[in-house]
Amino acid sequence: MEAGGARLKVPAEVNGIRTVTAKEIETFGGDIVGQRRQMACRFIEVSDTWVRLLLRDDRYVGLMVTDEKGTIFQYSFAKKDKYGKELVDLKAGTGMRLIGTIAIVDATYVFLVEEIRR
Repeated sequence: MEAGGARLKVPAEVNGIRTVTAKEIETFGGDIVGQRRQMACRFIEVSDTWVRLLLRDDRYVGLMVTDEKGTIFQYSFAKKDKYGKELVDLKAGTGMRLIGTIAIVDATYVFLVEEIRR
């Protein structure tokens, strides 16, 4: 990832896992529900707002990110016991790659993160 919030050149597929953007999840989520995807992004903050209001599962922590195109995505959730402490300690702007599965919760497409690479 480039410094200063510059846009990234992200391949369509890495290690056999297709890359997805925030708008693709929001717009075409129905076509990719249940599929494994990855998102190149920058960390903004941890927020449990959507964990409480949408996911309703306190085993998860919510994270807000900007994708490779600079679009904010607030419906990413990672297991709290695996990534909670790491995410709370992260500095805003940290580059990362989220790997997980697209799901639908109450008519909203979400990204259930299984792995975070930095």
